[in-house]
Amino acid sequence: MASFSDNFDRPDGALGANWTVPSAMSGLQIISNQINGAGAPSVRVSVVATGTATFANDQEATITVPTRGNFDYIGPVVRCNIAGATGYAIRSDGQNNNVCRVVRFSGTTLTILPGSTTNIQYIAGDSLTLRAEGSTITVLKNGVVVQSFTDTNHVSGQPGVLYERGNTSATRGDLFSAADLSAPATRRRTSVKAAPHRPRQRRGQGRKRISMGATLVAVTLPDDYYTPRNPTVVHGPILTPSVDFGPTLNPTVSRTH
Repeated sequence: MASFSDNFDRPDGALGANWTVPSAMSGLQIISNQINGAGAPSVRVSVVATGTATFANDQEATITVPTRGNFDYIGPVVRCNIAGATGYAIRSDGQNNNVCRVVRFSGTTLTILPGSTTNIQYIAGDSLTLRAEGSTITVLKNGVVVQSFTDTNHVSGQPGVLYERGNTSATRGDLFSAADLSAPATRRRTSVKAAPHRPRQRRGQGRKRISMGATLVAVTLPDDYYTPRNPTVVHGPILTPSVDFGPTLNPTVSRTH
């Protein structure tokens, strides 16, 4: 399973070799150990480079929004096709919750998903997660599901971050993480067989005498000892005794009471 995280705690500038920018788009930058879309107003996307980690089709991405600014949008990206510059993203206004929606993007063109009819309400410090699993697109805030709907336009790609600068680039992002979604564990039925019933010895029947020809061995057993199927016989000092079973082929076993 692929996974990746970044806290952006490094000098200002480009995100670095672990990240890449989709074709014909601009990327995000680091400013004071956080990320935003400094520069001319535009839609910017940076995604995890395939050389860093290649993600499965079912994936999620999370970004924390520590600072909000009016008309500057930020949000996690999933299933970004790097060559085609397409994917899904949360487009959350840094100041106005009434325009926080999930979008499909194609280059710098953003289209609100038909199923994303409810605005995402959040405050500075919240984390926003976008999850794609099959045709289901899910939004989580601080780990709690707030929206879920279906869309089939994009099926694979890389996770990342989208930033749309409309004002002063005051909105910032931090603590990015992304991971493949694990498949549900398959529960296996376990067949348990009951242990065979073995009667316990009655009290007072804890000694057995085993006649082995000239050698007599007394074996003391605890009162709650049960008789095993093949009891172990302890021989006396004779290494190879000559056993006289008498008229029968089996040794005679008698119990003392």
